[in-house]
Amino acid sequence: GLGAIRTAKFVQNYYNQQEDSSEPKTVEAQSIQAMILIYPKTYEPVSQQSINVFISFKPLPILDIYRPNSDQAQRDARQRKQHAREVKIENYTQIKLDFLDSSFFDGETPLVRRVRGFLDKNVKGVEISTGR
Repeated sequence: GLGAIRTAKFVQNYYNQQEDSSEPKTVEAQSIQAMILIYPKTYEPVSQQSINVFISFKPLPILDIYRPNSDQAQRDARQRKQHAREVKIENYTQIKLDFLDSSFFDGETPLVRRVRGFLDKNVKGVEISTGR
């Protein structure tokens, strides 16, 4: 939802500050290693075009998970995917989850499995606790 927009804006501002800084890059500068958008929605006054601007920075792998629960959600997802192609974001992955499945397979929902798989592939050297 709106959190996806806020996160994208934060990450973009963070990277802009890092690029503008003349100081050597620290470990903190490398702490954001991927961006995951889960069911990003467009709320006024934030437009879909604004979301596209926020996902235009290329250093991060981006996972965009959406639900096709409305015509608007499907149009927005197509627009984000098209925008990613146009600006040549190589590490952009879009996944459609048709419904919120709360069933568990090996202790994880399908959403959690998709996010974990994306992180395993794109964020090397970072371990995620399963909380078990």
